[in-house]
Amino acid sequence: MAPNSDGVCPEYRLRAFFSVDLAGSTAFKAGAGSAAVADARSEPLWVRTTRNFYREFPKMVERSYIVGERGDLSSLFPKVWKTVGDEILLCCRIIDLHHLAHCVRAFLEALRQYGERLDGSGRHLDVKGAAWLAAFPHPNVTVSLRDVKLSADQFDEAFEAAADNSPRDVDFLGNGIDCGFRVAGRSATDRCTVSIELAWLLAEASERKMFRGFEFKYHDRHQLKGVLRDKPYPIFSLDTERSYDRQQTRIYEQKLNGSQDIKPAHVRDFILHFMKESAVELPRLAMGEGNWTASFPASYVEFRENWLADAESLRLARLTEEEAEQPDKAGGTDELPAAVVDDLAEIVDELKQQERAKREEAYTPDSEGMRKPAKGI
Repeated sequence: MAPNSDGVCPEYRLRAFFSVDLAGSTAFKAGAGSAAVADARSEPLWVRTTRNFYREFPKMVERSYIVGERGDLSSLFPKVWKTVGDEILLCCRIIDLHHLAHCVRAFLEALRQYGERLDGSGRHLDVKGAAWLAAFPHPNVTVSLRDVKLSADQFDEAFEAAADNSPRDVDFLGNGIDCGFRVAGRSATDRCTVSIELAWLLAEASERKMFRGFEFKYHDRHQLKGVLRDKPYPIFSLDTERSYDRQQTRIYEQKLNGSQDIKPAHVRDFILHFMKESAVELPRLAMGEGNWTASFPASYVEFRENWLADAESLRLARLTEEEAEQPDKAGGTDELPAAVVDDLAEIVDELKQQERAKREEAYTPDSEGMRKPAKGI
């Protein structure tokens, strides 16, 4: 998209994306969900269940979002981006590591609460989740869907800020989004899969005591179509198993196999070296207020330079058009000003009078009173 010559270059920003899906919905629609509800015989149970899911899950995320003393973050919880079938997609611009931890924690808590609600309704359905990060305005892009005023020539910081506030009005495109959907395909009811960028930052947050109470799991490397040029991608997840007995069974099974718990520091260091080895751009996020891990990524620096150059070109082109449309110094037309026209008219009248006087002097009256030319005329 082209820049807005009057606007401000879009800031570098990370957005977190969250996917929650109703697991078992296909079988539910064909089975128990096909029954009519008691107070609306024309409405199958699965329709009401899906409608409640769309309405209630985002509210659970919002209620679970607690930021404590950081009042400036109180309204920056994940909001609905769009719904696709039995899936809800939410997103949120991330301010710093502290904020990221709050957003992920709220999403995981909503998964737990809604899963328990479904358990109480007969265990026909469950929820599974995934989360990832994507950088904007480059290499991923924001595209306006509804507001015709946000056209291609108005791509600036105001446009991105509007998308932060109302993600339903835009679409997000790019490799970061595609990768996130691929990672979401590896999720399950007992694990929330996360992209390597998100796992890296959450591991750092865990080391800083900002993200506690969640266990990292590693599921080896898998080929994800179109991701990392099809190089096997490390799959990480956060444990979302709600059943105590299943948790304990897995713990004792791991002991029998001799496996050990994964430490957040191991996750962080492994992913850091993997991303460097695979030329994956490191996400930049403040570790605390105003404390950035490093300078902006090279891709954003290049984007900003190009954006500013394009904006300047547009500004100069517009000035040239305005100058071409401006009236000239004499008034903008081929016509003379009225005052000048009046002066010229007076001069012409005076010259005519002088010419008339000369002619009158050149003629003399004859004896009959007739005028005749004087000698020499």
